[in-house]
Amino acid sequence: MHEVIQAAIAVGRAEANRDVAIKFDSQNSVHLIEQATNDLRTANKKLIEEIKKYKAEGAL
Repeated sequence: MHEVIQAAIAVGRAEANRDVAIKFDSQNSVHLIEQATNDLRTANKKLIEEIKKYKAEGAL
């Protein structure tokens, strides 16, 4: 369950970073948004993997 919680926290951080990148106004903002979006996708995939693993183990 610890891994699921860590993955959920990572999703929250990635969402916050993306929100900051969207609000940040500079020439690098497009790159920041793209990177933050990729980080969010990665964090979401990790969360889904961890949930599936724990469901398979019968822990959830």
